[in-house]
Amino acid sequence: MSEHGSDAAPMKPHGILFSQIGYDAGDPLRVVLRGDFSFTALDESAFFLRREESNETVATGKLRHVQGVWHTDWWVAEITDCPPGVYRLDVEDADENFIAHTDSLTVAPNHLWLETWQYVGVHQGERRRIFARGGVGWFDAGMEWMEANSQTAYINGFLDILEYANGAITDAERGRVAAQVVNGCDYLAVLQDMATELPGQAGGIVHQSWKYADVVLASDTMKAAVCWARAARLLPDTLAEKRTAYRTRAANAMDFL
Repeated sequence: MSEHGSDAAPMKPHGILFSQIGYDAGDPLRVVLRGDFSFTALDESAFFLRREESNETVATGKLRHVQGVWHTDWWVAEITDCPPGVYRLDVEDADENFIAHTDSLTVAPNHLWLETWQYVGVHQGERRRIFARGGVGWFDAGMEWMEANSQTAYINGFLDILEYANGAITDAERGRVAAQVVNGCDYLAVLQDMATELPGQAGGIVHQSWKYADVVLASDTMKAAVCWARAARLLPDTLAEKRTAYRTRAANAMDFL
């Protein structure tokens, strides 16, 4: 029996949603509980953010009720300015009955980048290259297609790492990223060489190496020019020959446009 005299077991939400990766220090920490409109216990419930090691409560507050989204109801716990650490968030009803809790919540500077960039970047790129037709470029979204527009988007992602996060990665990681840039730019070079064989299309790029190989789009060519120009500027001096070749290809693409 609780101190308020109720013997009834507290209602449980249908689910609790939180980041299993963690949160960046300085960004809001949000945890969401899912229920239905009849689950009024959550309206009077409170959340407690506690350090996992010491069980010290560092933040507490009321849940915010959001009604009728996706045919269900939601209750949101939000903490701003949470200091770095490893936490657990507990939810208790008005009678201090335990309702739900999260697993460990890690808060740290630049945490999401550090925990994810290799998996969605170089690890995935290296794996997708294995299955690419011709051994250059990347296997596309679950199928064999290797369209120019998707390849250029991926290249620009790797170039963004070299331009904006160069100081946040190691020398070995920079080498792996540069290798992926070269892999993508070399595939675009194949597409440009194929376009050169078509009447009046020199400097452009075909849409794909093995299908739509007679389709040259200005939008694809423009994106390729951007990739080659950025690669010529951002790749290391050890790839000087590639930089020179990409600069020439970017100029040829712009002449075509």
